[in-house]
Amino acid sequence: MPLTKEDVEYGFRMILGRAPESEAAVQFHMEKFPDIQALRNHLLNSKGFRDQFWRGMAQKRADASASELDFATRKLVFLHIPKNAGTTLTRILDKNFKVPEIFPHISLIGHYPASFIAKHRLFHGHYTLNEIQYIPGEKYVFTLLREPRARILSQYHYHKSLKIDPSNDKLPIVSKARLPLKEYLSDPEVRQHISLDNMQTRYLMYISPAISHRFDIRATGAEDVFSSLPRRTAIEIAKENLESLANVGLVEEFDKFLKLLLSDLDIPVPDSYERQNVTTTLARVSPKSHAKVNIEQPDEAAHALMDDLVSLDEELYRYGASLFNKRFQRFTAPQQAAE
Repeated sequence: MPLTKEDVEYGFRMILGRAPESEAAVQFHMEKFPDIQALRNHLLNSKGFRDQFWRGMAQKRADASASELDFATRKLVFLHIPKNAGTTLTRILDKNFKVPEIFPHISLIGHYPASFIAKHRLFHGHYTLNEIQYIPGEKYVFTLLREPRARILSQYHYHKSLKIDPSNDKLPIVSKARLPLKEYLSDPEVRQHISLDNMQTRYLMYISPAISHRFDIRATGAEDVFSSLPRRTAIEIAKENLESLANVGLVEEFDKFLKLLLSDLDIPVPDSYERQNVTTTLARVSPKSHAKVNIEQPDEAAHALMDDLVSLDEELYRYGASLFNKRFQRFTAPQQAAE
């Protein structure tokens, strides 16, 4: 699969600890290297990485006590559910943190030692709430929910825009997006995929000791906790976990949530910002990796095919909306009283 702009940016952050120096550098790496493995090998063998590695090792030997302070620092953690305006929000947050403070991987937290994880202050990626438990210390965890049918349609059109080899069977859910919408939603493999079947509820599946006791959940050994539970139990757990987060926003109320979140974090609200990864603009912004697509509007039959895929997510979204509205009202109450 050809490299995307996001692949290059995250590769630089993860291996070199910084953003690419320019858009031209991003385009150069997208065109020069055929895949992520080739880009990774290039960056790992670069002089910049070698210099940074040995400088970091020398600093570690000189200040071995720093790790205790790392563990005591509060972490800002964005649970980024795919196609929920997460890239727009992360770009805004990134500008308020130094590159070494930002955890460099959008997934696989559990593959890193706690001492390395603890050195970072900002985490944003496609982590489930269960995976976030690997982050040590106090955490300010928040997420964005999106109207579930709109999220599925956004994912479908995003995948449809990706320029990949149609014969590439490593990404079947992406290849399936070549189908017309109703055929896509009817496909058994698509319907069973975790990215479509009530995905937002799945991201909130964390079985804490208290939840395990209250719902009488025994260890099942199942990798997919969501599928091992009755659906009524799953949505109740997701709602409880959602309420426990420090903040919950809605994509449809993004501007309001941004003010609420940044005020809570004592970060200034930007005068303006650009929406990222909007499907209708991807062909213009990233022509090497994305093609222009026609946006299909779902008819009654397409909505019927989505019913089971969003049944829990729609309940979760309504609950999240009630949480957001209450918190936003508390946020604006002092301002309204002063007027």
